[in-house]
Amino acid sequence: MSSLFARFYAYRAAQNGISANISAQNAACKGDWIQPLVGAINCTLWVVYGLWRPKKDISGAVANAPGILFGGVVAITALI
Repeated sequence: MSSLFARFYAYRAAQNGISANISAQNAACKGDWIQPLVGAINCTLWVVYGLWRPKKDISGAVANAPGILFGGVVAITALI
Protein backbone atom coordinates (compact mmCIF):
# COMPACT_ATOMS: atom_id res chain seq x y z
CA MET A 1 0.00 0.00 0.00
CA SER A 2 2.86 2.41 0.71
CA SER A 3 4.03 1.93 -2.86
CA LEU A 4 0.66 3.23 -4.04
CA PHE A 5 1.10 6.40 -1.99
CA ALA A 6 4.65 6.84 -3.30
CA ARG A 7 3.39 6.63 -6.89
CA PHE A 8 0.61 9.11 -6.16
CA TYR A 9 3.06 11.67 -4.75
CA ALA A 10 5.45 11.10 -7.65
CA TYR A 11 2.67 11.83 -10.13
CA ARG A 12 1.61 14.93 -8.17
CA ALA A 13 5.22 16.13 -8.27
CA ALA A 14 5.24 15.60 -12.04
CA GLN A 15 2.04 17.62 -12.39
CA ASN A 16 3.54 20.42 -10.29
CA GLY A 17 6.68 20.35 -12.44
CA ILE A 18 4.66 20.61 -15.63
CA SER A 19 2.59 23.53 -14.39
CA ALA A 20 5.68 25.31 -13.02
CA ASN A 21 7.49 24.91 -16.35
CA ILE A 22 4.53 26.17 -18.36
CA SER A 23 3.86 29.18 -16.12
CA ALA A 24 7.53 30.27 -15.86
CA GLN A 25 8.07 33.75 -17.27
CA ASN A 26 11.74 33.35 -18.08
CA ALA A 27 14.24 30.54 -18.58
CA ALA A 28 15.76 31.04 -15.11
CA CYS A 29 12.50 29.96 -13.44
CA LYS A 30 12.09 26.75 -15.39
CA GLY A 31 12.89 23.38 -13.88
CA ASP A 32 15.70 21.03 -14.74
CA TRP A 33 15.08 18.77 -17.75
CA ILE A 34 17.65 16.03 -17.17
CA GLN A 35 16.14 14.47 -14.02
CA PRO A 36 12.65 13.87 -15.48
CA LEU A 37 14.21 12.60 -18.72
CA VAL A 38 16.31 10.06 -16.80
CA GLY A 39 13.19 9.11 -14.84
CA ALA A 40 11.29 8.49 -18.09
CA ILE A 41 14.16 6.37 -19.40
CA ASN A 42 14.21 4.40 -16.13
CA CYS A 43 10.46 3.77 -16.36
CA THR A 44 10.85 2.70 -19.99
CA LEU A 45 13.48 0.16 -19.03
CA TRP A 46 11.28 -1.25 -16.26
CA VAL A 47 8.29 -1.54 -18.58
CA VAL A 48 10.37 -3.33 -21.21
CA TYR A 49 11.87 -5.63 -18.57
CA GLY A 50 8.44 -6.43 -17.11
CA LEU A 51 6.93 -7.26 -20.49
CA TRP A 52 9.84 -9.18 -22.05
CA ARG A 53 10.85 -11.46 -19.21
CA PRO A 54 9.62 -15.08 -19.39
CA LYS A 55 7.32 -14.65 -16.39
CA LYS A 56 5.54 -11.40 -17.27
CA ASP A 57 5.38 -8.70 -14.60
CA ILE A 58 2.29 -6.85 -15.79
CA SER A 59 1.77 -4.98 -12.53
CA GLY A 60 5.30 -3.55 -12.64
CA ALA A 61 4.90 -2.54 -16.26
CA VAL A 62 1.54 -0.87 -15.61
CA ALA A 63 2.90 0.92 -12.54
CA ASN A 64 5.84 2.38 -14.49
CA ALA A 65 4.01 3.22 -17.72
CA PRO A 66 2.70 6.62 -16.51
CA GLY A 67 6.25 7.58 -15.53
CA ILE A 68 7.23 7.45 -19.19
CA LEU A 69 4.52 9.94 -20.10
CA PHE A 70 4.94 12.24 -17.09
CA GLY A 71 8.74 12.24 -17.22
CA GLY A 72 8.71 13.00 -20.92
CA VAL A 73 6.18 15.81 -20.60
CA VAL A 74 8.04 17.43 -17.71
CA ALA A 75 11.35 17.24 -19.61
CA ILE A 76 9.79 18.73 -22.74
CA THR A 77 8.05 21.56 -20.89
CA ALA A 78 11.34 22.37 -19.13
CA LEU A 79 13.06 22.73 -22.51
CA ILE A 80 10.35 24.81 -24.20
